Parts: sequence; structure tokens; C-alpha cells
Amino acid sequence: MKKIKLLFILLILILSLFSCRKTEDTPPQAINMLFSGDIDGQVQSVDISGIDKSPFAYQKDGAEVSAEGYRLDGIINRLTPSDDQSWLIITARDNATARIDISNANLCYVLYEQEKFNIKAPMLPPAVGIKDVAEITVVSKNEAQTG
Repeated sequence: MKKIKLLFILLILILSLFSCRKTEDTPPQAINMLFSGDIDGQVQSVDISGIDKSPFAYQKDGAEVSAEGYRLDGIINRLTPSDDQSWLIITARDNATARIDISNANLCYVLYEQEKFNIKAPMLPPAVGIKDVAEITVVSKNEAQTG
């Protein structure tokens, strides 16, 4: 009888451990980034959690820092801009802004840290490095395409 009780308790412990363990099949939580402007629907939220991260390096205080981020062009490819010739206006929550040509989106990386989006662009002017991004607005260069 004691063996059965011991076996039963052991079985419960093993089942408890396996039920609490996170599996690799658990889908990642959505990470949504907001876009607006001259795109289909004029406002779109893009879930970037399914996009592969890319390694890159940037300079910080004179030292090279290695990081991984989502390439901005990979995110933009999930949108449908009204015009291929567009600007991206990156706006932070504190209203700091940066404007880049959409063709330079391949030089920008989005880092998702502490539930905030940050832009790193090691090959572009430092002003493009916006912290705590609130939204990215797509603006057509062609006035006829603007909404």
C-alpha cells in the first residue's frame, strides 16, 4: 500500500513538472508596431514577432556593440505603400522625429526592448536612431498619391 501511495505521489510530481514547462511549440506573443499614412487602410498594425532577427553592430561610447534586430525593410514589406517613392517619418513618444527615404529602410533595425521600439541605423546619421518609437508614418513623395 505504501508503494502505491509513493508511486502515486511521484506520478503527480512528474506530471506537475511537465505541465508547468514551457514548450518550443508555444507561439511567440504578438509584438505589434503601428504604421500610418499613405498605405492601404491608412493605418496598419504589423506583428513583427514572426520576422527573423538579423545581427548587426553599432558604435556606443566608442565601442562596437553587437545586437540583433528586425530589419525595417522586412517590416515595411508587410505593408502596401501607395507609392514606392515614399518617406518614412519615425516619431517617438516624446515627439522626436526622423525622416528617411523608404529605400534606406534596409539600413535600419528595430529593437524591441522593455516593451519599447527603438531604431538603430549604424550606416545613417545618428538622428535616425529614435528611441521609444510611437509610430512610423509613410508619406508619398508624389503629391498625387497622398491621402
